[in-house]
Amino acid sequence: MTEVYIEQYLKEEEWTSLTFSSTLPNIEIIEKDFNIDNCCFKKIMMSNSKFLDSTILDTSFENCDLSNMDFEKSYLGRVSFKNCKMIGANFMDASLKEVTFINCDLTYSNYSNTTINKTSYVTCNLKEAYFMESNIKSISFEQNEMEQTEFVHVNLKGVDFSTNTLINPHFDLFSLKKIILAPEQSYFLAQILDVELKDN
Repeated sequence: MTEVYIEQYLKEEEWTSLTFSSTLPNIEIIEKDFNIDNCCFKKIMMSNSKFLDSTILDTSFENCDLSNMDFEKSYLGRVSFKNCKMIGANFMDASLKEVTFINCDLTYSNYSNTTINKTSYVTCNLKEAYFMESNIKSISFEQNEMEQTEFVHVNLKGVDFSTNTLINPHFDLFSLKKIILAPEQSYFLAQILDVELKDN
């Protein structure tokens, strides 16, 4: 892949087989119906950028600041995010297939009405991340911080939460069905079901 500065390619109609860096402290990109294929973004600050109704394939983001990034209605296939700051990232109505998030700060991220398939979250911060009516086909969570993470009307049957740190998570009853927990994680079920636990 050719290594270039991203600011030199802002007027291109699509990005293919490029490795991007930047000399700017932050670059705000607004694109719609845009195509990114086989690219790598390294150490770029792109907070408040938007890729709407776009297609991103075979692409990686490494050590980037993607805070408040908006991927609404976009398709992401075989995309990886590693060591990225993604506070407030929006994936509403997007489609994620074979996407990995590794060691990312996804606080306040939004996955409402998102189609999620073969997607994994590993050692991420998912504090107050919001999954509402997400169409989950295959998802995995490993060793994440999940404080007040919300799951509303989501089919999580068979999803394993046992290695994650759960702090006051919010599940509706539909989303709780058939999830996998470690025994010590079951305390919050009493709160959801309004059950009083009594020590012997």
